[in-house]
Amino acid sequence: LVELDVSFSAVVLNKRAVFSHLCTKQQILHNYIAGFMVDQLPLSHQRKIKIIIDKFLTNEHERNNFDNRILRKINETCDKYGISYPDVTVEHASSQSYPGLQVADFIAGSIFNKYERKNNEYYKIIESKIRSLKEVRSLKEERF
Repeated sequence: LVELDVSFSAVVLNKRAVFSHLCTKQQILHNYIAGFMVDQLPLSHQRKIKIIIDKFLTNEHERNNFDNRILRKINETCDKYGISYPDVTVEHASSQSYPGLQVADFIAGSIFNKYERKNNEYYKIIESKIRSLKEVRSLKEERF
């Protein structure tokens, strides 16, 4: 993985900083984090973007809301910077279908172990490939 010409972006959320009444509303948190991830996309360099999300949302209505949030955020970002809209597709799939999702799980696990368990062993392996790492230390309710 570290020998490939790839880079990663990640958002780390301190769940203790989340309002307790929002902890039970996972979709809101997922949409919020998705917004941070869109900020990390190199939109000015892309004409076509395919976003593959691990199939954690089982309800079609929730998946549509999630997809619409991502698409709105991409459009807002393009408008803000005067960038042409890329052709975006969002797909929800299992990690068994896409090895890239397995890689994302490994990266997320490495970052989780660094922050939650203070174990840097795997993080050190991927650290040189991390393009950006956004730490969200608190959430403001009005951002939802």
